[in-house]
Amino acid sequence: MSFTVSPDLGLYVNSPLNHSIWATTSVPISAYAYEQSGANTPLVDHIEVWNVTNGTKLAESPTGVGMNSVFIDQTVKLPKPGTYQLAIIDVNPNDGYKPVHTAHVNVTVR
Repeated sequence: MSFTVSPDLGLYVNSPLNHSIWATTSVPISAYAYEQSGANTPLVDHIEVWNVTNGTKLAESPTGVGMNSVFIDQTVKLPKPGTYQLAIIDVNPNDGYKPVHTAHVNVTVR
């Protein structure tokens, strides 16, 4: 597996690729968030992975106390074969744990 790292601010998903097809209900999630641009930088506490299709949280990275970068490298289990939309979000602890960025990824399990 290869990883892409960017010096730009934001949320980046390395896996799964959008519109990817999986032969198993276990899907690896690899993503990171980077926010470090000065005094007004939103803090990033952790990353969450949600199954938007079913409205359930699938995973969460370790939580911290206001970092500028965070990553998640976990495998999530989808309920059964089908097509799902996943939301991967980085969460700001100083703004009511609201998302700073959201990345949507569509995956199909066969």
